[in-house]
Amino acid sequence: MLCVNLVLARRLGCATLLSWALAPNASEAATITYANPAGAQNFTVGANWVGGVAPGSGDLPTINGVNGAVNYPYVSSAVAVQRFLIGDQAADSGGLEIRTGGTLTTSLTSAHYVGARGTGIMTIQPGATANVNGPLNIGWGDTAAHGTGTVNQLGGAYNGTGASGGLILGVSAAAGPLAASVGTYNMQAGTMNIGSSLVVGQAGIGTFNMSGGSVATGNFLQIGRTGTGTFTQTAGSLTVNRASGDTMVIGAAAGGVGKYEISGGSLSVTTTTGPAVVANGIAAGTASGTFKIVGNGATSIAIAGDYKQYVGSNLELTIGAGITPIAMTGSATLGGALNALFSSSPSIGQQFTVMTYGGSLTGTFGTFDNVVDGPLGPNTITLSLDYGTGANSAVVLTVVPEPATGALVACGAIVAALSCRRGVLARK
Repeated sequence: MLCVNLVLARRLGCATLLSWALAPNASEAATITYANPAGAQNFTVGANWVGGVAPGSGDLPTINGVNGAVNYPYVSSAVAVQRFLIGDQAADSGGLEIRTGGTLTTSLTSAHYVGARGTGIMTIQPGATANVNGPLNIGWGDTAAHGTGTVNQLGGAYNGTGASGGLILGVSAAAGPLAASVGTYNMQAGTMNIGSSLVVGQAGIGTFNMSGGSVATGNFLQIGRTGTGTFTQTAGSLTVNRASGDTMVIGAAAGGVGKYEISGGSLSVTTTTGPAVVANGIAAGTASGTFKIVGNGATSIAIAGDYKQYVGSNLELTIGAGITPIAMTGSATLGGALNALFSSSPSIGQQFTVMTYGGSLTGTFGTFDNVVDGPLGPNTITLSLDYGTGANSAVVLTVVPEPATGALVACGAIVAALSCRRGVLARK
């Protein structure tokens, strides 16, 4: 696995990931393979493993076999291992369930895998805990095969411990169609604390579905690095914290396609030493990012710093009764496109704040279609766009009359005035 991790580290260009790669794999005592007995079986029972001995704190449990979709081990007590590997071969599938009251703790900072070339699934039940000391790769592939990995967190706690405790979805160690692995994390409830970074779509396809709970990172969030990443948040609390620099990046490197969509819950982006930066795309314009806000269901979208949107990226708004604005303490640098549509009919003169900035504003959206779709059909709502004063101000959309409607109103006013004038003259 060492060469795999070195390739991954080079692709991510991150010293933290290099430290994961250089961990001494030679310290692993043994690879213990699950025997795939019928039905779900207790992880700690030796008879369920090849050789008759359950993995211990110095071992690497490997869970493969054609029965992995329904028959896989469960952890219901305290279990400690060095690393784990689920779904290691193209023809295999494997799974692991951490049940209520169970705790799985790993010790080695080398990578862990769910769906490495094969199919893997891990489930964290309410009241369960996973303490993973090292990066967890969900969906990993190379030129031999691509993997499909899924983690379902129904509650409990996922802790990526230490500076190397990151989470990577859709990982590819080489170029080519077979390397386009698929990684999915379904966060329904509970807590996730990642000591390092969260990458959704490293070079494959990554999806993070957040419908509850809380997620906090100790380093950056990248959605669509050189692969395709989608982060959809309908509820819960997402906190991205980094020491400094680009804290949350959507479409993070050349060729990357990323999308972040929020319709509920809260987003907070911060740093510990300076202003945070949310980057939608990259300055070269060779990545595609989409920041999408749906209605006013989100309680807050707060950036303790700056928002930068580049050519080739989009800010998409689905406006209902209102829209939750992006609130930043720092500055806004705008480019790319602003796209809006309405899910309910607004009134003429109604205003919608897109973002507020505490610093300055530089640039404008390169593309803005001011005639947009609404409940009455395509191109039925006309908007004006105001960028504010350029300092400590806001970007605001206002619903205005259609040009034809405005002309008719003006003509009606003129006709009415003339009619009134004729009446006065007739009376005279």
